[in-house]
Amino acid sequence: MIKTTIGKILNSQEALNKLADKPLPVKISYRLAKVVKAVGNELELYEGERKKLLEKYGTPDNENKYYNIPKDKTEMFNTEFTQLLNTETELSAEKIDLSGEDVKLTAKEFIALEPFVTFEEE
Repeated sequence: MIKTTIGKILNSQEALNKLADKPLPVKISYRLAKVVKAVGNELELYEGERKKLLEKYGTPDNENKYYNIPKDKTEMFNTEFTQLLNTETELSAEKIDLSGEDVKLTAKEFIALEPFVTFEEE
């Protein structure tokens, strides 16, 4: 199981997708697919809760694409949204061990992947 927060999951999306595009050994690719699937499931739940907050504090525009949050409700919205991002969750997947793999990522991507991947330290 991977313990992390919703915020870290959101921050990892781009790096996880980049990693998923790389050719990796079958065992690693399989574990990565399980992580990506678990992240996707968690993001669906997050999106539902985010929408509830928008509906609670905001009013939709004419096309129902964006929500305008009045100034007097902004602080309450931000407080609850921050609580949502800081919510801890457990993903039903195991960390991926990339030790010994020649994976080229930026430092920013390594940081984003930290909850999901272990790397060999030199």
